[in-house]
Amino acid sequence: MRALSIYPGSRTYCTDMTVRSTGSSCAALARASAACLLLLAGCAGRGEATVAAASSLRAAMPALLAAWRAQSHKPVAINLTYGASGSLRRQVEAGAPTHAVFLASAAQVDRLLEQGLMDTSTRVVVASNRLVLAGPARSEGLSFEGLASLAPGQLLAMGDPDTAPVGRYSREYLQALGSWPAVKQRTVYAANTAAVLAYARRGEVAAATVYDSDRLGADDILLLDRAIPVLATQPLLVASLPDDAPRELGDFPSFVASQAGQKVLADYGFLAPPGDTR
Repeated sequence: MRALSIYPGSRTYCTDMTVRSTGSSCAALARASAACLLLLAGCAGRGEATVAAASSLRAAMPALLAAWRAQSHKPVAINLTYGASGSLRRQVEAGAPTHAVFLASAAQVDRLLEQGLMDTSTRVVVASNRLVLAGPARSEGLSFEGLASLAPGQLLAMGDPDTAPVGRYSREYLQALGSWPAVKQRTVYAANTAAVLAYARRGEVAAATVYDSDRLGADDILLLDRAIPVLATQPLLVASLPDDAPRELGDFPSFVASQAGQKVLADYGFLAPPGDTR
């Protein structure tokens, strides 16, 4: 296995069967060399497809692929790459070989559609989520509204609003509560939901704003509060494929949106798409 630095804060591992990215950065992949992109393209070839998925899907995506394979028996091999939705979108814009995106933001997918980098006819909302406040046991009783009056030295962790949808959802919700001016001075930013959650799990912050699905696998932190739906933008998980996606991959997004796919997602804390009554 050979490790190749693609951009600051990220390492991509390229092998015969996998291309996966760990970590994220606000730096655009456009600064990566053409040689790096060509190497990735070579790895993604040979009858394989690369799926770029939001960090919040890191636990659920392997289970979704396993269920899809069991039902469809499609021969295509799948490489998974995870990251903040904004960072993944920039990678696609820079030419990284990507045959499907599952991003935690309709806006990020729509930007790809506007540029012709994804096929409009394949766009589908496959799930939704819920913004929550989580933190270590010492923060029990803290709420979203209470963030405006954190004790001296206490901090909030949230995603970078410029690249991580969970950060943008968090900022919008705190703005709706009227507490953002006070909270932003006490905030530390992370590249994606996994990194945000890690701050809370290490006890380095009083609380973190994450998706409910991320919190479910972290038994060492508490659910402190849930965002009020009428004030919060509901996080959406949106999928799309480009024109050149392998034919065998074509029904994967629709499978994720199907009853079978929704059952898998529910096991990992995701909610059905808005308006879905199944």
